[in-house]
Amino acid sequence: MNFNIYVPEELNEELLTLSKISKKTRNTLIREAIEVYLTQQHRHNWPDVILNFEGLGQGTVRFESFRFEEKSAFKSFF
Repeated sequence: MNFNIYVPEELNEELLTLSKISKKTRNTLIREAIEVYLTQQHRHNWPDVILNFEGLGQGTVRFESFRFEEKSAFKSFF
């Protein structure tokens, strides 16, 4: 999809410089920048319950403690 955007002259100059250094087109640089931005925004859209999670607390049995039991169960199964 194609569309037009306004880019201030000073930003355009920086894009041109980076384009020459990286040997990428301005369009490629802009597309990559948009991809990075959207990826970062997606990460920040976690629900508050996840972002504010502080752990399960003391006395909680950790998942890792069941690993030995699982291995033993599979050995006897096969």
